[in-house]
Amino acid sequence: MPETCEQQLEMMRRWLEKLAANDFASATLLTGDPLLQPIAGEMNLVADRMRDTQERLKKGHALNIRYEVAARAMDFRDLDDLLTRSLHILRNVAQADAGLVWLVDHEEKLRVAAASGIREERLMGQRAEPLRRALTDPALRSEKIQIVDDAQLLDQVLNESRGADYSMMCIPLKVRGKALGVFNLFVLKGSVEEDRNLNDLLEGVTRHLAIGVENARIMDIRMQKVIQEERLQLAHELHDSLAQSIASLRFQIRVLDQTLQIGDEPGIWQEMERIEESIETANQELRELIAHFRGASHKRNIVSAIQELLDRFHTINGIQVFLQKEWHPVLLPREKEIQMYRIAQEALSNIRKHAQANMVRILMRSDAAGHIHMMIEDDGVGIRFREMDDFSEHFGMKIMQERASKLGGTLRIESEPDEGTRIILDFEHDEYNDPDAGRKTTI
Repeated sequence: MPETCEQQLEMMRRWLEKLAANDFASATLLTGDPLLQPIAGEMNLVADRMRDTQERLKKGHALNIRYEVAARAMDFRDLDDLLTRSLHILRNVAQADAGLVWLVDHEEKLRVAAASGIREERLMGQRAEPLRRALTDPALRSEKIQIVDDAQLLDQVLNESRGADYSMMCIPLKVRGKALGVFNLFVLKGSVEEDRNLNDLLEGVTRHLAIGVENARIMDIRMQKVIQEERLQLAHELHDSLAQSIASLRFQIRVLDQTLQIGDEPGIWQEMERIEESIETANQELRELIAHFRGASHKRNIVSAIQELLDRFHTINGIQVFLQKEWHPVLLPREKEIQMYRIAQEALSNIRKHAQANMVRILMRSDAAGHIHMMIEDDGVGIRFREMDDFSEHFGMKIMQERASKLGGTLRIESEPDEGTRIILDFEHDEYNDPDAGRKTTI
């Protein structure tokens, strides 16, 4: 039955209101008037096209958000900064009034990594433990977004008496079923329950973030391992240099104290001269250690680095040095060059302290097949057989052996009493199968 003119105008007014509200799905005009039906069909076609355009825009917007979060998750400098920025993005997407990000720490405890629109103090302390669990447990027990409608709970979090007006979205942050954290978004009730597109977007974004969090944890573990190794290396080298000098000084001070008590003035001056020499030696060793760990500020290859090391050794100790090069151009990675450099440095330190040498020679040889050979020899007092038997207990020797092992090579000691000492390093390197070969090295 045809509508009256007033009814038709009311239908068109409602249709226009739905268009203005972007409610294109329900903007359908139905009429029983044969004259109006063609116009109604055209108007419905317009609404359909606007709905399709809206869907395409939403999909494009969702893709842009996913791309932005994925890019940040793969390349970031600070995990908390990444989560804070991501929280603001998700708040904007879900039109949330407030949000929280929780992370599971190394002790399997939850901590607030980011907050927006919420004061974190109310979530701290032992008394807030039930509140923290209520906010996170729904997501930790599920792989999907959970909606929580608990007015009393939301009143505690939002610190207002409007908890009944809100819902909380609990979004799990998981990788391969492992819980890494939780996102909480506080939205007006009824605004998200039926929005499948929004839920898909949020779940996709948090999957990218979970990968970023996992990568950050892996990098943190690796960094801790590197720090531990560097601390061990520093302990090794301090033990075999500065610590020994300090121990000697302590003994000399005791001797000086005994000499003072008996009033032996010539002996006092003699002991003071010895202490002064020991202090100078300790100071020199400290300067060398600082140079050892700081290294030069410019980049060069291993051969030029060894040449500079020898030149500095000659300047400080007055011992003649020679560098013999039979070096076929080879691209060693940073780690291998550093290990070679430290072996040479340790050998020169031992020569200075123990060898009483007048001359030091270093031979560096490489060939096209990738065989690397470094020999360090001196003309000093050598090592006696009994000392050779106990040489494995020498801390500096242990360090050099460890470095040779990291190179996948061997380190040999050849020495005769009064015939000097020779240290020989050999290892193989295939630059074509080494992903790090060719990188610039700072030694």
